Parts: sequence; C-alpha cells; structure tokens
Amino acid sequence: MRKKVLLATIVMVSLTLILQGQNTIYVNSGAWGDNDGSSWENAYVDLSEAIDAAQSGDQVWVAAGIYYPTMQPNYPVGAPEQEFNHFTLKKGVSVLGGFLGNETSIAQRNVEANLTILSGDID
Repeated sequence: MRKKVLLATIVMVSLTLILQGQNTIYVNSGAWGDNDGSSWENAYVDLSEAIDAAQSGDQVWVAAGIYYPTMQPNYPVGAPEQEFNHFTLKKGVSVLGGFLGNETSIAQRNVEANLTILSGDID
C-alpha cells in the first residue's frame, strides 16, 4: 500500500513540474496592456519578441493580423539592415495563429476566419 501511495505522489509531483514548464504566450498587434505576453490584454505586439521570450514547452498564440520580423537572431549584433530580420523558431516552442484575441482554449481558434500572416515584405 505504501508503495502505491509513494508512486502516486511521485507521478503527481512530476505532472505538476511538467505543467509548470508550459506557458501560453499571447501576441496581438493591437494589444493595449503591459506588452508582456501574459494574457490577451497584455499580449506582446511583436511576434519576434514573443518567440525570443518563449522556452521549450511554451505555446505562442498569435491573434489575426500581419506580423513582420523585427530581430536578427542569427546575425552579428549591429547588422542594422532590415533585410536581415527574420523569424527564428525555437525547438519545443509551438507558434499557433488563427486567434481572434479572446480565446481561452486552442479549440476556440478559427484559422480561416482569423488569418495570421507572417510576412517578410519589409518595404
């Protein structure tokens, strides 16, 4: 009996630690809050910043709109030319579009009605 209780406790602690490592980071170019990605109201307005802040296991939810890259993560610091800007995805980070900007679950997103466009057209 003690072994079962111990095993159940280990499983619960493990699941808690796994779930704590997963965050939803919100992006909405029309957000009006703190720009920290913690909610739709406080969403990042810049997708590049959200991806940069994400850790493995995180999901980045992106509201409808057109997003342009603003960072150059694979180029030396100081390359000011916009043509070097690009989105660089991270291993273990999911970037999901199709949100209106008020959803609380992935099942609520509508990718056909809420077009999310990542554009490289910088001029």
